[in-house]
Amino acid sequence: MKEEYIKKNIRQVLPLNFHIYPDSLRSEGDITFFIVRGPEKKYLGIIGPRKQVSAAGFIKKISDDIDINNKSGYIISIFGQNDENLDILTDTIPSLKPVTLGTKTSFGFLETGWELPMLLI
Repeated sequence: MKEEYIKKNIRQVLPLNFHIYPDSLRSEGDITFFIVRGPEKKYLGIIGPRKQVSAAGFIKKISDDIDINNKSGYIISIFGQNDENLDILTDTIPSLKPVTLGTKTSFGFLETGWELPMLLI
């Protein structure tokens, strides 16, 4: 499902006290993941075909599936934040895994560290 469509229409189907973070949408195949704020904390939201969302393996669903009023069979599921769901999410979307920058100078300083102040004079 297109991210622009989701951003425009998801508010109509989420419970009133849940709000999506539009910039959090990440898609992988037919499934789109997002962060949603509930009355007390944030949750992981997933939208996609019922079979694929169910087969994804996420645990600790906090509400019943929300059927989207269309013929595509797409649903929205809301899950709690926990280590198991984080592992599944980062395995599904590898770009979410943290990476080390390494020990080489990356930005902000030149090799000796003295050239930068001299350039500002």
